[in-house]
Amino acid sequence: MHVAPDDPSIIAEMEEKGSAQVRLLMQSGAWSPHLNAIAVKWLREKDIETQRISELSQAEQISIAREAKDAAVAASVAAERAAMAAERQAIAAEGANRRATIALVIAALSIATAVVSIAIPYLTAVGSHP
Repeated sequence: MHVAPDDPSIIAEMEEKGSAQVRLLMQSGAWSPHLNAIAVKWLREKDIETQRISELSQAEQISIAREAKDAAVAASVAAERAAMAAERQAIAAEGANRRATIALVIAALSIATAVVSIAIPYLTAVGSHP
């Protein structure tokens, strides 16, 4: 039985087999020669569709890569700001430590002065009694 090239079942058969299998059948001569023209047209359409899908995929991948780069730049800027804030806090803490050390030295001198001011009258009183 002879099948017409415009028969929808031919397209359905090619869709079922897939483009790789149809190509293989054509190359091996297992595909009916009077259907080659429709197969070539169908394969060309499939190739164009595959190319379009590939280009869309590449465009999407490029877009995702750009978004990832932008996010990385934003994260880098945030990390730099955090590092600068930490540095400012470290400098402030050093100043606070310095002031606390000075306060401790003053307190120690005050204690020493107080001990001396208490000890002098006592020692003077003990030394004047026979």
